[in-house]
Amino acid sequence: MSEPVEAPNVLHIRGPELAVWSTANAGEAMPGVLTPLNWSIFGDVAELSMRSGFRQMGVISAKELRLPDDVHQRCIGIFFGHAALKVDFLCEMASRMPGGDGATAAMQILGSAPPGLPQGAQAWRYPFIVLRLPWLWRTFNRRLDRQLRATSVDWWRDRIRKAESLTLAEAKDQMREGYQHFLDTTTLQTISLAAVIQPAFAALSTLIEKAQRLDLRGDLMAGYGSHAESSMVCDMWAISRGRKSLEEFVSEHGYHGPREGEISSKVWREDPAPLRRMIEGYQRLGDESDPALLEAEKMQRRLIAERELLGALPGWYRPLGKLILRIAGHFVPTRGMGKAAEIRAMDVLRATARRMGQLLTQAGALDAFDDVFYLTYDELMGEVPGDAKRLVIERKRLVKRYALLDLPRWWRGPQPVPVLAAAPQISSAVTMLQGIAASMGIVEGVVEVVTDPNRSDVPHGCILVTPTTDPSWVPLMFLSKALVVDTGGTLSHAAVVARELGLPCVVGTNRGSRSLRSGDYCRVDGGAGTVEVLRRAATADHQTP
Repeated sequence: MSEPVEAPNVLHIRGPELAVWSTANAGEAMPGVLTPLNWSIFGDVAELSMRSGFRQMGVISAKELRLPDDVHQRCIGIFFGHAALKVDFLCEMASRMPGGDGATAAMQILGSAPPGLPQGAQAWRYPFIVLRLPWLWRTFNRRLDRQLRATSVDWWRDRIRKAESLTLAEAKDQMREGYQHFLDTTTLQTISLAAVIQPAFAALSTLIEKAQRLDLRGDLMAGYGSHAESSMVCDMWAISRGRKSLEEFVSEHGYHGPREGEISSKVWREDPAPLRRMIEGYQRLGDESDPALLEAEKMQRRLIAERELLGALPGWYRPLGKLILRIAGHFVPTRGMGKAAEIRAMDVLRATARRMGQLLTQAGALDAFDDVFYLTYDELMGEVPGDAKRLVIERKRLVKRYALLDLPRWWRGPQPVPVLAAAPQISSAVTMLQGIAASMGIVEGVVEVVTDPNRSDVPHGCILVTPTTDPSWVPLMFLSKALVVDTGGTLSHAAVVARELGLPCVVGTNRGSRSLRSGDYCRVDGGAGTVEVLRRAATADHQTP
């Protein structure tokens, strides 16, 4: 069913007539239908951080840095409650980067390059970029270290504890602090991905092709040592072996949880029950599954692959090859660090908002403390509107209605044509899914379609099929033998973690979680980006949990 034209509101805009938008990757950071408070924070922060990051790289001018008042000029939008990225903007940015072009960017985001998008190189920005990038590379680790100290686990614990007794004025001050840290960490994450991680992987891919050793790609793209999320898996393993308590784990990682990119969600520090159930799954594994052993094996295989790669290069090319490998080894492990700091800042905002909700409820401005998530950041930080209760009722209706809608993966024009979300349509005619090759390896196994990372009954050794992932999915990913994800690209969360865990992975299938059912027997080829249905589950009317 088509939805009529929607009037602009706090959770919906009308974009430019000819712009191309995509929800393909936005859902990883901003999942599902957002609450007004989440969008009013995340929308502006995402816009500002992208522009600030590209400015620091020299990709955009000072004039392009400011936050546009006109939504038509923004690169992040919201449609029927779902966040979307303006593909035109990202293609424009890619075309200004040395070696980049809009068509490649569009292929990475959408899997195709619609006509009319910026394509080809725009070399006029190259001098600015060449001047700025070396400085960014030299200072990145120092800046990351400074930001990690500013948003450390100790800072997070302290602010979460303080939130319980703040006055409204103090809560507003802590909200401003959390917002600034969220902006700073998100900006650093943008720089990390666009100016550090992506170029490192691109240079590594070029090196592999130069050596004509595509067989080494899987080992060279992983095994870079411990990062924030592999540390989380190791700590869960330690709990399962009696070497660590659940309380200690929550004290270190409790800012994670299902839909952690949505400020109104409940994370593990608020509800650790799902962790207890997942740890039972770890307890059933043998000692040979120790993630520390896997990590050491992956690192050793990478070091061997690096030696083989250098040996396959012409002698005159080896010094450059060594430099590229050293850069990758230096920067790739930093990817998860900035993300963890970003999520900690978000959790401080979450706890502070809940405290503000309690105070506003006590004052009679709201009916329930969680109603605070249906106000915007500006409304909370200023004078709360006198009709706040009415606004909350109207916005709850919007969120509820938008939750019933599905949006296309991408569209051109002022707004997409949504359809009513339907139950998974399982067709025996679907025998092959094509996605993006994210992590090498071929496995066969039984599918488990999971939409909630709090699931405790996910069988060990299954092929995990999900709409999207975030760090709260990592404990389940460790229990699986392969990963299939509807969204994402080669540098998305699922792809990076799958490579570190040694899981074959296909991302960007678009419809995997709706075309497959739990119990299907499939072959996943992480190198080809394919999922082949070898045998359908016996129960045709099986409902995906």
